[in-house]
Amino acid sequence: MIRLFSTASLATTILLAGCISTPVTDPPPREPIATNCDARSAAWSVGLTATDEIIDRAWEDANARFMRVIRPNKAVTMEFNPERINFELDRNEVIRAVRCG
Repeated sequence: MIRLFSTASLATTILLAGCISTPVTDPPPREPIATNCDARSAAWSVGLTATDEIIDRAWEDANARFMRVIRPNKAVTMEFNPERINFELDRNEVIRAVRCG
């Protein structure tokens, strides 16, 4: 019986040793993400009606690889893409904001 208790005690000690946490240190800061998107270059489009021509020209001016038009109540993903330009429109199809991401 003592041998069974010793074996069980040893097994429990080994299992619990795996639960001891080690302090987590923060990783070193990363270099800023290089992005091609420049929303400032497309800022001229804010306040204009979002026609295909306006969106295409602003997209090109922003030098973004991807483009997304966000309309009111439209579901969008929340991931950040530094190569994407976002055009936020109001109900009247007027561009209210231009952002990279």
